[in-house]
Amino acid sequence: MENHEFLKLGGRDMKRFRNLFILMVLLVMMPATINAFYNVYVHPSFNSAIVYEFKSRLPLYIKSHPTFQKFEKYSFNLDVTSLPGPAVTAPGNWYITEAEKSKTAVDWIIHGGYSADEPEIPASLRHFYDPEMNEQVLYLTNTGINPPFKNPCIDAVYWAFTGIETDGANPWTWKKGKEYMELALEEADATKKNAYLAKAFRCLGEVLHNTADMGLPAHVRNDAHGGFGYLAGGEDPFESLFRAAWVQEFGSALCDPGLASSFRSATKAQDINVNLAKFTNKNFFSHETISGVGVKAFSSANGFKNYKSPKLEDFRYDETDFGYYRKFPSGREVKMCVDQSLFLGYISSNFRSTPRIDFSCVYSQASELVPDIVEAGINVVRNFIPEFEVSVSVNAKTGEVSGQVSHVTDAEYTSTISYSGVVDIWVNGKLVKDKIVAKDGKISGTLSKIGNGDKVIAKISFADITISSPEVKIDTKSLNLLNMGDLTVRAEIVWNAASRWKGVRDQFSDWKLNSSNSTITATTLDLNKPKNFSPHYVEEFSVTFNPSTQKVEQFSIKATIQVSDGTGNSKCVYTISMDKPAPTAAKWFSAGGCDLMVLNLEQMKKNINYSEERFIYKPVGDPAPDGTYAYDWVLDTTVGVNGLIESDGMGHSTGIRFSTATTVP
Repeated sequence: MENHEFLKLGGRDMKRFRNLFILMVLLVMMPATINAFYNVYVHPSFNSAIVYEFKSRLPLYIKSHPTFQKFEKYSFNLDVTSLPGPAVTAPGNWYITEAEKSKTAVDWIIHGGYSADEPEIPASLRHFYDPEMNEQVLYLTNTGINPPFKNPCIDAVYWAFTGIETDGANPWTWKKGKEYMELALEEADATKKNAYLAKAFRCLGEVLHNTADMGLPAHVRNDAHGGFGYLAGGEDPFESLFRAAWVQEFGSALCDPGLASSFRSATKAQDINVNLAKFTNKNFFSHETISGVGVKAFSSANGFKNYKSPKLEDFRYDETDFGYYRKFPSGREVKMCVDQSLFLGYISSNFRSTPRIDFSCVYSQASELVPDIVEAGINVVRNFIPEFEVSVSVNAKTGEVSGQVSHVTDAEYTSTISYSGVVDIWVNGKLVKDKIVAKDGKISGTLSKIGNGDKVIAKISFADITISSPEVKIDTKSLNLLNMGDLTVRAEIVWNAASRWKGVRDQFSDWKLNSSNSTITATTLDLNKPKNFSPHYVEEFSVTFNPSTQKVEQFSIKATIQVSDGTGNSKCVYTISMDKPAPTAAKWFSAGGCDLMVLNLEQMKKNINYSEERFIYKPVGDPAPDGTYAYDWVLDTTVGVNGLIESDGMGHSTGIRFSTATTVP
């Protein structure tokens, strides 16, 4: 129940009044300083929590969120290797001291949470971002009680991500961080690589400072702070009363669901910070921007235009604690402000006055904002780490290692990064000592020892981030048959017996190898339509071989042949294939109308060329509406291996001839 009447002061009330008076005098005498607690303790705590939660949640996020699936072959430690780089060693209002220090990647990220506020006065004017442009601009126009320094007219998001202005540039932006990351990943020298990585992760830490600021109400509204204590109108109560321990207390809680969805789908980190700023601005007051109807109508205390949202009248009011409450989609009910009189509340327990944000409000708001900041930061980190895929193959005879470190471009890293550096080879779970390297994305080197059945994985590492290749199982039998360069296949197509064999397809031996537990499939790569060979050419040749049984389990040729149907030429694509196991190696077999011959290793080692059986096709039924016929491939039994293809008596005859050769010694 409201009561605006002054009460007679008793002994206890007089003591309260005396204490309050002393407090006011101390605040007035306090020198104007910028609150350093937040950047010294709280911001580093946020960055530390973001890295911890990123690592902890990653296995779940890989399974449940598509944008995290790029990390399926990644592992993150970030806290072992020392990276040398420049660190702030002495803070200051205008000038700072930096010196070379060695820190792990996670420590550089934590340091960036602190160093982003140094030097303090220039930083204080560049760490505000108003997404609603309440004063028609994104940057701070309310300079509060600070001395009349020149307003740089730079908003916090631009400063953190781009940071170029007439008076200089921010050396620790998102843009610079990505440049350092690219330089590091393309640098072969380990010392130089680590130096670039130190700068890259400090940049990430400073951007994460901006992420946290976008979850602080005063930083996303036109409400300067940093002068006298907040009771006298200078400092922001959220920053002044916030406790670093709350980051750990609330950091593992779930983010607002709609906000989380926007963060996880974002392909650019800047969008994440902007979305967080919009959420905070729309849903939270800062100390001097409270407006709406409470005990009376209130406007922003700093004299600037009121924000559209939120409003006091939108909240549930609790008379028992004078609090205004809002229920969020996260399920949390947050105490937005209180209106018990700060001064007369010491005299009368039910005297309402101007709404304000006190300790209980800051604690309650932290329960909502801290999880949002952490989730935003996790996704900023996601966008900072480039996507790579590592592949490796090993020649079982020579031990030669080849492979690729392939960069997958995205909205953040639009240009290809050609990785250079050491490649670790793990054989049967153990790191081998052989020197294997990647240069411009290509892996090369030789293993001193490799055996049948060995399991091989290639790994690259930078700043304790490791990316692994899929496991490759070495099988000397299958490699003798199907390793790149070991098998050459020539396919020829003929049209009409009278034309004899026309247009020989150039032999091809570039293969894409896909291995499973029991088989290896080799498929031709980079096939182009042969010159002077239209209209007949081979598009694809594929063979699947089981080394344990020495059997071909699938064999297919995809051929394009242009045929005449009497009204014109029509292009038809035919595939002949065998999808049933052959009975034995080096034996003729028939499956699905196709007869093929499997070459065993002994025959291949003799470098003997084999002319395979001829095939013809016959039209089936009436022509289709487009004038083409359906055809079946059938074995032409009227000819021998060395004979010519015979006509089927209908004027249609064709065939495919295969010859295989091997360079296996």
